[in-house]
Amino acid sequence: MSARERQRHRRRRRRTAYKRKLLRRRLLLAAGVVGGVIGLTGLFVGVEAIAARSALETTRSALLDAREAIGEGDISRARDRTRSARVAVDRAAARTSGPHWRAVAAVPGLGETPSLARGIVSVVEGAVEVGESALRLAEEVLGDGASLPVVIDDGRIALSPLLEVVEELDALPVDALEATAGELAALPDRYTVDLVRDAREEALEATDELVEVVELVQLGAGVIPPLLGADGPRRYLVMVQNPGELRGTGGLIGFLAVLEVAGGAIELTEGEGVNPEALTGETDLAVRGRFGERIEQPVDRPEDFARRYDHLSAGAFLAQSNTHPDMPTVAPVVLDIYAEVTGEELDGIIALDPVGLQYLYETIGPLPLSEQTGALAPELPNPIPASRLAEVLLIDVYEVLGGSSEERRVYQTAAAEEALTTFLASPWDGPEVARAMGEALAGRHLQVITTDEQEAAALRELGVAGEVARQAPGDDLLAVSAVNAAGTKADVHVAHHLDVDIQLGVPRWEAERTVIDRTTTLRVAVENAVDLDSDPYITRTMRPDRLDGPRVDEAWAGLVRTWFSVWLPGETAVRSVRTTDGFIAPFGLDRMHELRIVDHVLETPHGATTGFETVADTTLETSWDGREATYDLTLWRQAKATPDHVDLTVSAPSGWEVIGVAVEGGGRPTGLGPGGADGTPARAEVQDGAAVIVGSITADLRVSVRLAPA
Repeated sequence: MSARERQRHRRRRRRTAYKRKLLRRRLLLAAGVVGGVIGLTGLFVGVEAIAARSALETTRSALLDAREAIGEGDISRARDRTRSARVAVDRAAARTSGPHWRAVAAVPGLGETPSLARGIVSVVEGAVEVGESALRLAEEVLGDGASLPVVIDDGRIALSPLLEVVEELDALPVDALEATAGELAALPDRYTVDLVRDAREEALEATDELVEVVELVQLGAGVIPPLLGADGPRRYLVMVQNPGELRGTGGLIGFLAVLEVAGGAIELTEGEGVNPEALTGETDLAVRGRFGERIEQPVDRPEDFARRYDHLSAGAFLAQSNTHPDMPTVAPVVLDIYAEVTGEELDGIIALDPVGLQYLYETIGPLPLSEQTGALAPELPNPIPASRLAEVLLIDVYEVLGGSSEERRVYQTAAAEEALTTFLASPWDGPEVARAMGEALAGRHLQVITTDEQEAAALRELGVAGEVARQAPGDDLLAVSAVNAAGTKADVHVAHHLDVDIQLGVPRWEAERTVIDRTTTLRVAVENAVDLDSDPYITRTMRPDRLDGPRVDEAWAGLVRTWFSVWLPGETAVRSVRTTDGFIAPFGLDRMHELRIVDHVLETPHGATTGFETVADTTLETSWDGREATYDLTLWRQAKATPDHVDLTVSAPSGWEVIGVAVEGGGRPTGLGPGGADGTPARAEVQDGAAVIVGSITADLRVSVRLAPA
């Protein structure tokens, strides 16, 4: 090959190499452009998703706040927050719709992110529609110029407006919301960015919560008409309990009556005191006292009920029939004893106490007593101020009339009957009375039981049946019930303190579920502030082996004897029970309602504070998403006139820390007894990596703790 040919060959190779290099550059440039477009598009979707997620979080917060405002009757705040939810979700919808979004969604390589983002917005749009519909209904019922059905002067509740409310509640677009949420849950997320995946989970959780709330409201509204006799006449046993002498469901049964309802008409009949010593025979205030003695044979009762309470004749003696704290278990026993004595079978029980009566009278004003009743105790106020109703009926009456006197029993019986009849005949402000009843139901100062199985199941689900149970299926449970074992009325003069330390273990996978170990150290203390100068009926304690009979000598004066039962999940292992001095305490172990029970009788002398400590272990199912776990606890609360003073600490396992804590419920922080007048609501905060909850409670308290590896 000549030199010229070699030169041309080198020139062709250089040109070929250059072309190949240029082609590579062009291919790389094209790939870079495509990659850049995809990258920029992904960035755009991410930015839009962040903005949409922010709007959705605003929507969720607004809807939850609106729900709370509706519950409090604050329609104006509910309207403002619902409007904020609509603005936020419209903003999110605008960011995930239109030509620009469709163009972006068509770009390959983005996975399911765009469709998921749009699905999230659709779900929240449905949630806002439900919230707006609920608000319109709330405005009709609770807004200015509207009210719930009222009790008119002849004691009749107008059922037609209530039935209309039930129909409108059933028409809320919940089914459509659930269908949209189901579609979102079914979308794949293999190539979805985390923030969109997280937003989907939050939207689905918020939807579940909203649907659950609406369904509970529908359930509650639906069960009211039949309870009021819309489907036929009903007759309920009304029993007023005295928390001055504690029993499991709230207090000693002191007054009974029959409430007749038919088509909204309400009438209270057959009122009587339980104690036969309340017989007068000379006055209109005469009470029959048919239930002061035991019946010959105990009525049918569950085997475990008989095992725990037959030594008190709970199946044959009305005054002891409610020693057990679970009202759905107690109610059939009480109704059977009533039927055995009277020959009449009733349709259910309505139980309340002076604290519940006070809640109701705070909505309608003071309680006027008849001249005849007031004359029994001229020193006591008449009318009784609503804010002092519980104090007058549970403390003042004993100081003025004494404990064993006939006048005291007649006064309390007559006051209970007149309080009920006056309330039933009074015009109500519907929303205020509804809120008062809700508060009384939450604190078990009002409990409702029906013999209709379907209605009874609904009442249990609504949490108004007085059941010993968790607030949510996945909760841990800690319940403490107290029974007066001394025959006094001293329980309104003491304070109960609950000091709880809960140590959590590391979450782990076990049997296809995530579980967590926990050790609970519970210290129960009784602070005895009984006045030794008060009536002997209050200060002198019966002997431990006596159900009735005279009080004993002064050596027992002021002693408070309390049978405590600690209720824990059934799989709990009890490690120890000790006195506050560290000595091993006598205790009993039992099981009932699939729960573990620790029993201990505590004696507290006048002016002293005594207590006992229980240490127990169990393993619970928990939620764990790989980043954080959640521990939920229901602190169950017995109906009392005094608040429980709570100091609760939840500690994370080694290498972990608590990252958040929230509490819900707890009721009013005030009541009778030491510290009852100046109690503070339960408050929660994170201190040194642990959850700390401190305050006074009169209703169940739900605690939710979030923890993560440190």
